[in-house]
Amino acid sequence: MPASQRAAFTKLRYEARDLKRQVKAAMEERAKAQTPTENSEANVELERLRSEYDAMKQKVSQYESEAFVTRLESSELYQKEVVAPREEVANAISDIAKRYSDVDPDAVVAAVRSGDPDRVSRVTADMSEFDRFNFYSHVRRYQELNSHEERLRANSKDTLENHYRDQREREQARIAEERGAWDKSIGDVWKQLEEDFPVLAPVDGDEDWNKKLETVRSFASPDRFEKLTVRERAEALHRAAAFPVLVTELEAALDELKSAHDKLSKYEKATPGMEPSGRESGGPDFGGSEDFMGSAMGLLRKAGAR
Repeated sequence: MPASQRAAFTKLRYEARDLKRQVKAAMEERAKAQTPTENSEANVELERLRSEYDAMKQKVSQYESEAFVTRLESSELYQKEVVAPREEVANAISDIAKRYSDVDPDAVVAAVRSGDPDRVSRVTADMSEFDRFNFYSHVRRYQELNSHEERLRANSKDTLENHYRDQREREQARIAEERGAWDKSIGDVWKQLEEDFPVLAPVDGDEDWNKKLETVRSFASPDRFEKLTVRERAEALHRAAAFPVLVTELEAALDELKSAHDKLSKYEKATPGMEPSGRESGGPDFGGSEDFMGSAMGLLRKAGAR
């Protein structure tokens, strides 16, 4: 309920509690009464307080009922089960009535609201049999919706509690289903990612790199995405979109590096007695061109890990 209504309701409840304490104190005073006069005065005071307390309880109950009705009217349930279908029925009735210029719109509204058979018969007297049949059906539907609305209002508290409980249960079921699907698919997704981007494959003997890969895999836990802020979700999606682009650029750079290495190997073979350029003591040995890509990828992984 709005803040002003909530404050007024809270005040009423405090006043009711105070009256309840006064009633209890008056009952204790009556029990302590020694003379008929004291007992009579105590009874009068007790009855007065009881009367005020009963009136206050009724007021609190009425206020609470009105608050629940207000909440009900703003709920999705009420809009779906009362407002929307009633508007649909009203539009259908209006469309039928518009086809007959002699029909009084006010009389149509009064007949539909009342549901009185005589009134309905009078406003449909000049209609075709088809329109009259549909008109009757819409009137019955309108009255059914009114009855349904009355039931919802009369049990607004229970209706809302049941509605919100059903919402929570559906949400919990949805989350459980999503987590189950996540658990089933996460292994397949990572396997596909390794096939699409071989750079993510583990390296035998490189514990540091393999540990970092495992950290990446464990990052995608089922509940992590739900806990991310809006900004963090935006960052995650942008990084995911940027990753294939970066890998493509890395592969292009490796291709250029391999091409340069191949050219360098040709120059080395054409110059007898010279050490390969760039081969210093302890430097990386790429070996032949056939295993160059694997060696380069391993070195780049190590460099990136640092």
